[in-house]
Amino acid sequence: MPGDTRVLVVENDVRLRNALAELIRSWGYEAESAPDGRQALEKISSFDPVLVVSDLRMPVMGGMDLLKQVRETRP
Repeated sequence: MPGDTRVLVVENDVRLRNALAELIRSWGYEAESAPDGRQALEKISSFDPVLVVSDLRMPVMGGMDLLKQVRETRP
């Protein structure tokens, strides 16, 4: 059911990040966002998303590094 599904949007472009999160919310899902992989890791701990939609190229920590970290901590 959409209302029970949490989605995390990770994107360094603030307008795109907000637009994606709003679009996902309009579909009935719960959505949070983060501007980079490092902040996404913090959100993952507290928000516990079932899906992460991430940009690959971001400052601080990119999408591939985020994926590696998540796979190590949440197999």
